[in-house]
Amino acid sequence: MALEGDRWINTYLWIVLLAGIVIFAVPFIALLNKIDFTRMLTIMTYPPVKASIMLSITTAFVATIIALLLGLGIAYILAFWEFPFKGVVDTFSTLPMVLPPSAAGYLLLLTFGRFGLLGRPVLERFGITILFTTYAIIIAQVFVITPFIITSTKSAFLDINPNYIRAASTLGSDPLHILREIVLPLSSKGIIAGTIMAFARAIGEFGASVMVAGLLQTMPIAIFNMTMGGSRDEANIIALILIVISFSILFIFKHFIGERR
Repeated sequence: MALEGDRWINTYLWIVLLAGIVIFAVPFIALLNKIDFTRMLTIMTYPPVKASIMLSITTAFVATIIALLLGLGIAYILAFWEFPFKGVVDTFSTLPMVLPPSAAGYLLLLTFGRFGLLGRPVLERFGITILFTTYAIIIAQVFVITPFIITSTKSAFLDINPNYIRAASTLGSDPLHILREIVLPLSSKGIIAGTIMAFARAIGEFGASVMVAGLLQTMPIAIFNMTMGGSRDEANIIALILIVISFSILFIFKHFIGERR
């Protein structure tokens, strides 16, 4: 019976392995098979391709910095403060992680659009235009990626031994000194990990951005538009660049986590 059980387990594992290869490896092979590497550098200099690359990298970098500043503060509040409906606030702070991206983009339209909640009564009055600009893309990315930093940072904060904070407070350290000398250094692993994943999510963000970007094209939006428009060579190159960037970020993340253990 043991041998029969082993045979069934091995059969199952081989099926899983083959299915994994088909699902995860074959699509990358299919992309590489379609790329004309002799024209790769030429295609990368095409204005739409180059513009989408620069826009994605720039907006993702700015959005990650903003999300880090927001996420640190919110994570600190959720970890160390006590207030009514804290659980509700905690849930709302991570809701964008599970919210469909198109729904997130629609919420931003309802907020910053011409007839949105802040559009006509506030932004239009001061002559500020957000929708269909680079600012809109950054806001969409911040909305989507901040929960990654909040979740990772809050967990790191909660892992700190509270006796360290109590001892420092007893010795007369002010909250800023405790934050700078104890909380941030001891939680740096979680903060950096969340920031890396947030940047990766920002640079690949599509659903929310496409709702507010207008004619602007980040790399994911450019892939969609170029595929629909028949510019497959350009779409292939941009997809490859995104894969290389994403792989590099994940490699750095895993290497960083591995060295910190």
